[in-house]
Order: sequence, then C-alpha cells, then structure tokens
Amino acid sequence: WHVPSDAEWTQLTDYVSSQSQYLCDASDNTSIAKALAAPAWWSSSSTDCAVGSNPGGNNASGFGAVPAGYCYGSSFFDAGYGAYFWSSTEYDGYLAWGRYLYYDLAGVGRYYSNKLFGFSVRCLRD
Repeated sequence: WHVPSDAEWTQLTDYVSSQSQYLCDASDNTSIAKALAAPAWWSSSSTDCAVGSNPGGNNASGFGAVPAGYCYGSSFFDAGYGAYFWSSTEYDGYLAWGRYLYYDLAGVGRYYSNKLFGFSVRCLRD
C-alpha cells in the first residue's frame, strides 16, 4: 500500500472527468465531486452539482469521500463541510500537494498546504 502521488490523484480525477456517467453537468467535465463523495454527512448546499446538494445522489464512482475536515494541533475544522486528502508529493520542505472536496463545490480542488495540517489519506494497493 502507498499514499498516492499528486500524479496519481490527477490520474483519478482525469479518469472520472472522462466518464460521462460521473459528470453532474454534462457540459462541465470538472463537475465530478458528487461522484467521489459519500452520500451522507455533508452539510447542505443549494449550489447545483455541489456535493451537499442532494447528497443521496453522490458516490457514483464508489470512492466514498467523507467530510472529515482537518486538524491543526489539537483543533478540528470543517467536519461536515470538506474532505481534504494528502498526496505523497512534496511542494517543498514545508508544503505538500493534496486534493479536496467541499460541500458547496462541484469540482475537486488541488492545493498545497503546510505539512503540519492533519488531512486524510487514501491509500492505493501496490
């Protein structure tokens, strides 16, 4: 098992984006967050195609991301609102790349963040 690299995360999102059955909006191939999100525990959103809009329609891909939020020190943030995942790819000595799903967004975000933050990991089988 290993933590996926930034390139492996891109491979996943590119694949899901290329499959019409995973798109919430057929005219927008970035509208894939619902296909990757679990069907429960997300805060409600009125934004079309957002993860929190009709979450019962989530998880078409079977990925099942839950909005665990993140921690910093002994504090927790965004539980119910966001799913944040690390990749194994460093940006520099203090930062690393990751992906996120957020309750009121239709796409999957890419970011780099301080390694001191506690984000989720999703392991891949070797």
